[in-house]
Amino acid sequence: MLRAEKDRKTMKHFFLLFVLTIFSGIVIAQNKIEFKGNVDVKGKSKEDIKKELCNWFDGYRTFKDLLNNKVDTITGKGHFPFITDADLQGADKAGKEAIEKVNGMFTYTITLVFRNGGYSYIFTDFTHYPSDSKSDMDFGIITDDLQLPSNVKCTSDGEWCESIWKEMHRQIKAKAPLLIGTLPHYASK
Repeated sequence: MLRAEKDRKTMKHFFLLFVLTIFSGIVIAQNKIEFKGNVDVKGKSKEDIKKELCNWFDGYRTFKDLLNNKVDTITGKGHFPFITDADLQGADKAGKEAIEKVNGMFTYTITLVFRNGGYSYIFTDFTHYPSDSKSDMDFGIITDDLQLPSNVKCTSDGEWCESIWKEMHRQIKAKAPLLIGTLPHYASK
């Protein structure tokens, strides 16, 4: 009897841990910056659309590598530079060294899903990487949060760190639509 009760408690703990893990994953996923949409391409088969999208994908030097290449989906990583300047609020307190430490790049994930007559796209997981991997200015995944999250690694003046966070948002929201605009058939949307 004692063994069965212990097993039941273990199962309850396992179930609770499982539910909490799923819930925390959902909460985290809700904060990611995402750009997604659908593009209709009348009269084109899924195979033709896939071929065009693969050619588009291969034509970009900024896409590092394909993460998967399923029948209906391609997923890969892209990147673009993050460069800031001394004009941001609080930069005078942060100093030139802090500005140099925070410059680097954003990486992001792009997923393209094809279907007969069109495809969908998702640009997500925008992540900051400083040029110096040992930098104490690593902002990590950029979320939809308007305020700088407490887990962000920014060891400079708080006002300047908030300004950098907002500048990162601004640059991502300016660059992503430009990338999306280069997708095949997007202009005819």
